[in-house]
Amino acid sequence: DDGCAPSTDVKINEVLANPDGADGGNEWIELYNAGADEVSLADWKIQGGTRPSTLSEDHVFGAETILAPGGFLVIGESGVASADVWVDALSLGNAGENADIVQLVNCDGDVADTLVYGSPNEDEWIDDSGALATSLGPVAPSGQTIARRVDGLDSDSAGEDFGSAIIPTPGETNEVSDEGDDDG
Repeated sequence: DDGCAPSTDVKINEVLANPDGADGGNEWIELYNAGADEVSLADWKIQGGTRPSTLSEDHVFGAETILAPGGFLVIGESGVASADVWVDALSLGNAGENADIVQLVNCDGDVADTLVYGSPNEDEWIDDSGALATSLGPVAPSGQTIARRVDGLDSDSAGEDFGSAIIPTPGETNEVSDEGDDDG
């Protein structure tokens, strides 16, 4: 046993890709465990990017990272006071002219969850099914988040699963307003 726990219950739940003011140091990603069991995130990865050539591994979780059932985990840059895990930088784009991506990769190297947001998807990002992503999450206005309408609920259709949240809720249940730009 290599200690790998490739759960299907851990999802990208909320993303602040475009903070008010400077992005650097203030971006964050929230994960949620929709399952009934705790999940060790040892050797899981967060990656993101604005072009396939720039898809980068932003963080590899250590053995100490455990996500409780119904629990939230906030991965944030240095200016994110509510972060559970701090990283130097996240590779989040603002999806201004083209779709951008955030992915959660499990300890087996398989994509556990994908959020492709913004439109059009000219970079041909691939969704969880391995197909070209056609259902795209919204671009949240500055200071707002891209958030799951229902914590952890994943239909593999980002346009249906995600909306904009005017008030970011890192580490808490999402409050989706849908007043943002919805290209899904």
